[in-house]
Amino acid sequence: MPRHSTDGSTWSMKLLRIGELSARDKNLEFNSLGHFTSTDWLRELYRRLDGANAIGIGGLTKESFGTKLEGNLTDLLKRIRRGQYAPKAARIVGKPNEDGSTRPLDISCFEESLNRSC
Repeated sequence: MPRHSTDGSTWSMKLLRIGELSARDKNLEFNSLGHFTSTDWLRELYRRLDGANAIGIGGLTKESFGTKLEGNLTDLLKRIRRGQYAPKAARIVGKPNEDGSTRPLDISCFEESLNRSC
C-alpha cells in the first residue's frame, strides 16, 4: 500500500519528481528537502530498517530509538527542517574479502540510517 503525503501524492512520486528535476537541470540546487519529509514517512522508514545492523558511532540502536519513537522522530524532523541536523561521523571497520584483504565499511549512526533512507 503506497504511503501518501498530505497533498495526496505518494512519497515515491515526490522522490521521482525530485530526481526528474535534478536530472533535467544539473545546476539546480536543493537547499532543503525537509518539507518533503514527515513523521509518518520517518516512522515508515524506521519500521523498515533492520534492527540487527551494527551499532554506529552514536551507540543508538533501533530498539533504544524506538522507546521514545514519536518524540525522537519529531525532534529529528525539526532538526532536518531547521537545517540543524548534522550527521555524525561513521565508524569505519575492515570487512574481509575472499582473498584475505579487507575493505573499509562505514557504519552510520542510527539517525543517519533513517535520514539516508529519505
